[in-house]
Amino acid sequence: MIKILRNPETLQNEDFDIIIVGGGIYGAMLLLQAVQQDQRVLLVEKGDFGWQTSFNSLRIIHGGLRYLQTLDILRYRESVAERQWFLSNFPDLVKPMPCLMPLYNKGAKRLSILKVALMLNDLLSTTRNEGVYASHSIEDGRILNALETREKFPGVNESGLDGAALWYDAHAPDTHRVIMETLKWACSMGGHSLNYVEVIDVLKSSNTITGVRVKDLENGKTYEYKSRVVINATGPSSSSFASKFDRDLPELFRPSKAWNVLFEKPAPSEYALALTPDHKHAQTYFIHPWKGRLFAGTGHSPSNSLSDGGAFPGDELLESFVRDLNLVMPESNLTMDSIEHVFLRFTTCV
Repeated sequence: MIKILRNPETLQNEDFDIIIVGGGIYGAMLLLQAVQQDQRVLLVEKGDFGWQTSFNSLRIIHGGLRYLQTLDILRYRESVAERQWFLSNFPDLVKPMPCLMPLYNKGAKRLSILKVALMLNDLLSTTRNEGVYASHSIEDGRILNALETREKFPGVNESGLDGAALWYDAHAPDTHRVIMETLKWACSMGGHSLNYVEVIDVLKSSNTITGVRVKDLENGKTYEYKSRVVINATGPSSSSFASKFDRDLPELFRPSKAWNVLFEKPAPSEYALALTPDHKHAQTYFIHPWKGRLFAGTGHSPSNSLSDGGAFPGDELLESFVRDLNLVMPESNLTMDSIEHVFLRFTTCV
């Protein structure tokens, strides 16, 4: 059985090529990629692995369809490849997910336009199922008529309904398990990872970073780890971490506050739904069944810092979020009291 050994004292004797600060999905994947290239790597995380931004995600692994509307082909292909990688390497934890977008012959969301988009999506991702179990393959998308749409989403707004676009993506219901399996994989190949270890300083020699000084939050002891490279993978803390130990670059770290909401209500469909309220400047919400309940996202609001607004968005923002969802899913009868949990994400946008 593969284990993640917690040995902060003995690791002081190691000389690392890379130290990664931050144990979310980015840090874990960096650790795995680095050890696969025969690098000596240590990851340190001040909390538990994947406890912050990664935990608060919508648990969707997008395949890049949304990037086709801006013809960002490079990012599209990267997304397809990442989805394929997750499906092939974590078949027990990552599953295909059918997605449905009702269409009302408005703007770019028309049957004719989405039909072309789905065809391009399939043509540009012909290798998407290589190395993927047949049970986890991503099927071709297609256009549904109004009757088929009502069958798959009984609560759909039928006024002006032309049909729907159906495509397939992937989701990871338990993202923390994906992170832990990634860390165990990396550690089995010689990597090291420590949780509840906070960086309190960086080590320097002639203005060159040579490692980090950390505090073990379990026993209060401090340790020093040597490395040629230190990577800042602290997510929403990237800016403050950079500012504290090196220099802040505001153009790289633009704070953003986002949230996803879990409701104590059953999901309105077995399919994930992309729904847009019929009012000016409305955003598209993504709703999917997570562990039998309705999980919706993503709400956004400006943020001047990564800590403003407290633990949750204010009631006004949440009430607006709920109102929009009721416009597109009136039969769900959502209220503020229906909210089970708000997954708040402070992020930095580059």
